[in-house]
Amino acid sequence: MVNINNVLSRAQQLPGEGAEIYRPNKNYELIGLHSTFLWNYCDVVTYHQIVADRLKTLYKEIDVAYEEFRAKREKIDLKNMDDEEAEMYNYRLSMALTGLRDRESEIDSSAAFLKNNYIILLWAMVEQYLGKTLAIGEKNIKGSSAGGSHVWRNTVTSFSKIGIDVKACKGYSNIDECRVLNNKIKHVGAVDEDLAKYPYFSSFLGKDLNTMDFELQRYTDSVFEFVGNVMEEVDLKMV
Repeated sequence: MVNINNVLSRAQQLPGEGAEIYRPNKNYELIGLHSTFLWNYCDVVTYHQIVADRLKTLYKEIDVAYEEFRAKREKIDLKNMDDEEAEMYNYRLSMALTGLRDRESEIDSSAAFLKNNYIILLWAMVEQYLGKTLAIGEKNIKGSSAGGSHVWRNTVTSFSKIGIDVKACKGYSNIDECRVLNNKIKHVGAVDEDLAKYPYFSSFLGKDLNTMDFELQRYTDSVFEFVGNVMEEVDLKMV
């Protein structure tokens, strides 16, 4: 069974709990972008919650099916069967058990896909909204925009040219970890030396990512904080 972690959006957390709130307050274009980001962020979290709840139900159903299988097996007295009947009954039990295990494997696969896809969606939001934030910042601070980049170090450099140190923004270390995890999910499938540099993964070198738990709430909170903080810092730089 793959563990399914619950995640909450900032809107679902009580005051004083969860992520800190950062937002632009001056530039209307940034304010509108931040509003759109909040809707998308909540959509991604809600997507995870809906599918996670369904998978938890399926796991409960398979647990019940296993219990029913064990109860049925214990009631049968093979001593009262001849060899042919006993062999046929054992074969049917074996096929039934194989079917249950296959079904559980299907649910495990779906659960692994959910957590992996959630990481990919979180990082996609960071890339998308930082690219748009950078374009607004460059237009207002430099007078023109050079366009975004899918290469992270280039994005970091571009922000530094308008006076924003994204590495100093809240949640950076966690979203950087999310970035690397996203890359390893898509291209490696296991913890390699790059990912093992982060404390959470340091003792799992070589481990299959499909079989691992991820700290999804930590990434969820940090994406919310980081994107908002970058937007706020760009907003403050504008005249």
